[in-house]
Order: sequence, then structure tokens, then C-alpha cells
Amino acid sequence: MGYNDPENNSWLKRLRWIRAPLIAMMLALVLLEGSAQDIPAIAADSELRIEDISLTEKGRRLYLYFRLENGFPQQIVNIIRSGIPVSYSFQVEIIQEGMLWNKDLVNIRLLKVLSFDNIRNQYLITVNYPDSRVINLRSLEAVKDYILKVADLPLADLSRLERGTSYTLKLKAEIEKKESKMPFYGLMKMFSSFKLESDWYEVQFSY
Repeated sequence: MGYNDPENNSWLKRLRWIRAPLIAMMLALVLLEGSAQDIPAIAADSELRIEDISLTEKGRRLYLYFRLENGFPQQIVNIIRSGIPVSYSFQVEIIQEGMLWNKDLVNIRLLKVLSFDNIRNQYLITVNYPDSRVINLRSLEAVKDYILKVADLPLADLSRLERGTSYTLKLKAEIEKKESKMPFYGLMKMFSSFKLESDWYEVQFSY
């Protein structure tokens, strides 16, 4: 008849209790690493460019139009469909040039966050300016058109501009991964990350 040591049984229970979470974590790491390897890295030659920059006056307000080139490579489509949101950030500034110092007249950060709803099979775009809203689109071409083109972006009332004064419009675009609600997303960040940004673009104009 064997001897049942209560102390030994206690240690065995503790060992099993510790080993189970460790195995689960190791399995999660393997799965995440495999899914991250399925997402290609952003190509180094995907240079972001801002083109077709124009300013227009409508209803005593100043509006901006521009287009982002090379802002939607296939790698970003793969990342979005894997459940990771991607943000498109556009920094817009207008500086009033002075004799002694310059004055910041406009400082706007336009943000478009793109995600994919696997259940409804549609794309969601959250926009922060000029008002907060969510756009639902099913066509990838429609998504590209909405993301990469900025039209009629309100900048400032014309009453804020001084006649005979020179101004500098500055633009910059950035694309990066957003925080995800996916399980183990903190671990996934160790395996995949990306960020694309354009140069600063400057346009001088007078009013």
C-alpha cells in the first residue's frame, strides 16, 4: 500500500497550475508570430507624396484640396483585413509671415482611422474634422478614394487673413497602426509594426 504524501500532492497541483498558463502563453506567441509573418512589411520605396494642392474661397471661407499618392499599398489592405486599424493623419498649418516674427494662423490635424468589419464585410472610416463621423463603405475603391483625397477642408474665415500679407501653407501626412482590441495585441506589437510619413510640403500664397 503506497504512502500518499499530502505535501507532495500540493506541490504537484501548484506545478500544474503554473504550467497551464505558460503553455497557453507560448501557444499564443507562436500563433501571433505566424499571423504577423503573413503580413508583409511596408515596402521601403513606398514614398508618400502630397499632390494637387489647391486653396479655394467659398462663402467667405478658405478651403483646401489635396491628394495623397502611394498611400494605399497592398500591405495596408492585408493589415486592415487582419483586424488591425490603420490611421491616416494629415497635419495642416498656415503661418502668417511677419517682419519680426511669424504667426500660427491655422493648426489642424485631420485624422481618418480605417478598420474592417469582418462580420458585416465592410470598411469603417472614423473622421475627426470638421466634425466627428463614421463612414461605412463596402467597395475598396471607394475607400481608397475617400482616404486619399481631401476636398473642401475648411481652414479659416477670410476675415482672419490680412490683405497684402504673405502666408505659408504647410502639409504633412502620416500612416501608422492604431491600437487594436484583438486578444494579445500587446504581444503582437513585438512582431509587426509600421509607419509611413511624407515630407513637409510648403506653398506660399498672398491674400
